[in-house]
Amino acid sequence: MAKIFFKDGKERIVSSAQLQFILGIKNIKEQIFTYEYIK
Repeated sequence: MAKIFFKDGKERIVSSAQLQFILGIKNIKEQIFTYEYIK
């Protein structure tokens, strides 16, 4: 699992596969501030 922190302050918890998919989408990736893997 991974937690994504968006630049607008939102947070989302997704699976590792979803994170890889999201990072592959350019217009979404630009909105992401940071992310971290969680257990």
